Formats: sequence, structure tokens, C-alpha cells
Amino acid sequence: MDTKINQKNKKYKRLGIIAVTTIILGGSSFYLMNRPRTLTVSANELMIKDVSEDYFEDFVVFQAQIEPINSIFINVIEGGSVQEIFVENGEKVTKGLPIARLYNPNTELNFLTQETAIIEQMNQLNVAKLSIRNQELDLSKDFVGIEHDFNQSKLDYELNQKLYDREVLAKNEWENTKEKMRYQQERKAIIQKSLVKERESNSIQLKQINEALAIMQKSLVTLRKNKQNFLVLAPETGRLSSFEATLGQSIEAGKSIGKVDILSGYKLVAMVDEYYLDRIQENQYG
Repeated sequence: MDTKINQKNKKYKRLGIIAVTTIILGGSSFYLMNRPRTLTVSANELMIKDVSEDYFEDFVVFQAQIEPINSIFINVIEGGSVQEIFVENGEKVTKGLPIARLYNPNTELNFLTQETAIIEQMNQLNVAKLSIRNQELDLSKDFVGIEHDFNQSKLDYELNQKLYDREVLAKNEWENTKEKMRYQQERKAIIQKSLVKERESNSIQLKQINEALAIMQKSLVTLRKNKQNFLVLAPETGRLSSFEATLGQSIEAGKSIGKVDILSGYKLVAMVDEYYLDRIQENQYG
């Protein structure tokens, strides 16, 4: 036969367990909050000194590399393939000493085309300049002939005027003489004015042609100078370093193929971890 369980006794038992647990936790918390906060140290482990102001030294160790104080990079102006090498890495070089020679057939052909075009333009300007001078010379020759005719008409005019005043020369011949004199005088004035304007115009044109020729001459000199950029020269006197060019190697324009170290002194170069950055200052000795 089943036995009936009394639910009331079970309820009292659960409340008792909760009460005991609460008492234990409260007591533990009270003990931890009020326990003495002390540390026991042996007297032999203590060292007592007076506090004083003194110089504090802090050391940070780095690994550094020795490098020259100044170095100049050797940059390639005109790209191409390495055709010749004149010095080796580590050798001492002087300023302007050839280091290597590059070659680029496309750039070389472009230089020749530009040079030919500039020379042709200069020849055309020189021909135009010679033509202007020839025109001015021809006009001057014409003016000399006209001036001769004018002087001859003037002599005839003065002579015929005397003859007419003495009533030796007929009136119609005198009128003809005056007409020739007027014609030659106006002709000379027109040609003389034209010659003055022609010379002014020619002077302006010659000045412009000379300026254009001077600019083209500079361009030609610069172009021929740029052709020398295939020859790589040492930018300064020192020791060649980081030079690893090989024959046949293709090098782009503007790329550095080495550097020249100036042997006036040396410096230490170290990689500093960011942890030490706040402990390093400018002009700090090391």
C-alpha cells in the first residue's frame, strides 16, 4: 500500500538549506572585507636608504649599421639596356667619371629625327633670310638707277631753264623738260619711301628669323646634349655602392642604379621600435 508524502515537511527542508547557504556566504564576505591587509616580509630582505636627487641613467640597446653621412643616388635619365660597364661596385670614382653606357634604338632614332627636322627648319629660315636681303639689295639697285635718272633730269632742267629764260629754247621743249623733272622727282620720292618701309619690314622679319634661329640652335644643343644621357656619369667624387647593373639589363628612365657615398664621415643607422620613441629626443647622444 502506497504511503502518502507530507509536502509541508519537504518545504521546511528547502527553506533550511537556503538559510544555511545565505549565512555561509554572508560570513565569508564579511571576513574578506574586514581581514587585515598586511604582508609579512623578512627583515633580511629589506634595504633602507635615504632618498636623494642624482643623475638617472637609462640604457636602450639597438643594433645599428655604419653608413656614410652623405650619399648621392645615380639616376638613369634615358632608359635602355646596359651596353657597357666601366667600373665595379665598391670602387672609388671622381665626379664626371663614366660608370656605364646604355642604348635604346627607339630613342636614338627619335633623336636623329628631331635633329634632322630642326636642321631643315634652320636651313629654311636661312634661305628666307637670304631672300629678304636679296630683295632689299635689288630695291637699292633700282633706287640707284632712279636717282641717276633724277639727277640727269635735274641737270637738263637747270640748263633748259637758262635757255628758256634767254628765249633760246622753245616753250614746248621747256614744258617737256618740266614734266620729266616732275616725273623723276615723284618717282624718286615713291621709291625712296618704299625702300624705307621695305627696310623697316625686313628689319622686323630678320629680327624674328634670328630669334627663331637662336631658339632652334638652343634646341639643337639641348637635343645633342640629351643624346649624351645614355652615358651614366658619377654625380660626385666618392665610393660607388649598391651598383648591381649587368650587361644587357633593361633599366627604365628615372630608376636608380646605385649611389656614390661621400667619404667625409660616417653615421649609425638603427631601427628603433615604437616602444622607445617617447624616450628618444633630437640631439640625444648615443
